[in-house]
Order: sequence, then structure tokens, then C-alpha cells
Amino acid sequence: TSANLSGQPIIFDDVEIKKFGVPVLWFNRKIARPIEDSVVRIIAEKPQIIRRAKGFAPLPVSLKTNKKILAMGGDLKACFAICDGENAFLSPYIGDLEERKTFDLYKKTLQEYFSLFDFFPEIIVCDLHPAYISTQYAENFSKEFGLPLEKVQHHKAHIASAMAEFNLENCIGVSYDGTGYGDDGNIWGGEIFSIKNNEFIRHWHFPYVKYLKGCEQDAQLVSFAHHPNFAPEIVRKALNCDINTYYSSSVGRLFDKFGFENYGFRYNSFEGEIANKIEQSAQYNNDVIDFFDKISEITAKQCNETFLKTGINNIVLTGGCFQNKILIEKIKENLYNFNIYINQKVPVNDGGICLGQAYIVRNL
Repeated sequence: TSANLSGQPIIFDDVEIKKFGVPVLWFNRKIARPIEDSVVRIIAEKPQIIRRAKGFAPLPVSLKTNKKILAMGGDLKACFAICDGENAFLSPYIGDLEERKTFDLYKKTLQEYFSLFDFFPEIIVCDLHPAYISTQYAENFSKEFGLPLEKVQHHKAHIASAMAEFNLENCIGVSYDGTGYGDDGNIWGGEIFSIKNNEFIRHWHFPYVKYLKGCEQDAQLVSFAHHPNFAPEIVRKALNCDINTYYSSSVGRLFDKFGFENYGFRYNSFEGEIANKIEQSAQYNNDVIDFFDKISEITAKQCNETFLKTGINNIVLTGGCFQNKILIEKIKENLYNFNIYINQKVPVNDGGICLGQAYIVRNL
């Protein structure tokens, strides 16, 4: 085991590991490049990578580009990609950049990739979120070396990652997750696009709900946002006066709402914890199946309407919510007459968006 503290990168230094004061299985060969274990599961009879690291990185993903691209990825499940014109080489899973040690490892791994592949970018691409550490690092890197910088909206990058995998020129993109900065400044997470000739049109999204910041960890706050009459006075005042609030179309928050109101699952001590508990409860509870049925029926209806407008019959399902086996299977049942594509070479979660970022700017 890596024995790392929660949220911090893998420990590979003898001095650091000895601080735990426990017996350690030790070898006298120094570790040059630490790398986490990969995590893979089978969904809809196909492998899905949850964490792409040992055994996968830095295996290339084919991607033709006009320039050498550095794609920074995002802040959660951080992973970057370098593209040499023929292939994209993704870093292993690094972690969440809000931890200083994780960000230090991110920068260290980036320099190692530059050296290993004799690479230096001609263009940089990052997430649209202005507060992301990876975005700010990209901005500084761009200024320091005089390189052009492009910013790509989070959910468009999710969809484009699957388009890159399957070499799709057009598709209907369904991107459901917990959070991503939108083109309108709101927090997106329940989006349906059409994509043709690299043009993304947002056809539909789940209705915006006003949330209090911090509700990502406390599902009771999510429930209060949907039922403010039942909220404590201080919460109602904050919502009414727009104190520390934001609007979001997130499907991830709908998972939290359902988990709290039906099972009392209140806290996400890690991202997606409540969603994971809901999936585990499905075999015992019909109301869980009903919940996923409703989401899949809404999704199928909107995809069919988008098809009638565009004539596109390729559908990409991506974003962290599509790590849920039941959601995928239900939506596939409702969209049986479409060609369905789900990430296989890179994660559907934020660990894959660097590939999508590179795909979107590949012809610049």
C-alpha cells in the first residue's frame, strides 16, 4: 500500500514513510517515479477505467494534431496530456490539486514528461474555470514562454474525450457530473449537446437550482435548496439574499438529494460517495431503480428531440455520473436505436478531460 494520507499523493520517500512509525516492507532500490494503482470495472459488458495509472500510463491514445499540445486537464483527479502530432500521452492519475503536495507532484510529473518525450508545447489548453489551479498554472506558463492559450468548457472536454477515442466527427453528447464551470458562469453538470464540425451547441440541460456553496459535501443543504420552506431560517435567508450561492444544473447534486431524502445519506467524505451508496442500494430497493428510470427517460426524450433537430444518431455518454452502472444500462435500454459510445481508454470522470481539451484544439 502507498500509505498516503487521505487526499495527498502516494508516499515513495523513505524519510516520509518512517514518520508513520509502523513496519514497512522495504527494498533498497530507489523509486524514480511513483504511480498509483489503476482502477477498472466492467459496465455494460465493457471495461471502464475509473483511475488510469499503473499499467496504462503513459500508453498513447491516437490523436492527430497540427501542433504540439499541452492539455492541462482539471483540478480533480488531475491528469495532463502532451500531444506530439500523432498521439496523446496522458499522465497517470495524480490527485486533487487543492493539496499543495499533489500540485507539486503534478508540476514534477509534467517536467518528467517533457524530458522523457523530448517535448515542449506550441500551444496550451486548459479548463475554463478561472479559479482552477490548473487554469492559473496554464496562464502563468503561457505568459512565461509566450505560448498561445486556449480555454475549453469542462463538459465539452468530457464529450470530446470520447470523440477522440472513437474518432467521431459528430455526435449528441450527454455529459452528467457533479460540477463544471459553464459558458454562462453557472455551474453545469446535466448537459446535452450536439457536436458537428467541432461546433458545440447546448440543446438542453437540467433546470438550474440555486445552491449554497459547500453543499457538495453536505446533501442536507442540497435538499434545502430544493425545498427551502423546510430549511432553517439562516439557510433560507442565505438563499433569498444570494449569500454564498450559485446556480447549477448538476445531476450529481440530484443523486445527493435522492440519497439524503430517501436513505439519510448526508455527507460526501469523498467525491461521489452518496452516488456510490445509492448504486449499492439498488439491488434491495425498487425506488432506486425508479430514480434511475426517471433520469434515463428524461435523457432519452431529450436525445430523441436533439436527433430530430440534427439527424445525428451517435450518442456519447460521459462525465463522472456515468461511472454508475445502473444509469448507463438504463439509458442504453432507452436509446437502443442509437450508436452509444462510452469512454474506455480514458476515464469518464475528470481524469479524461485533458484528452478532450486536446481534441478540441487539435486543428488550431
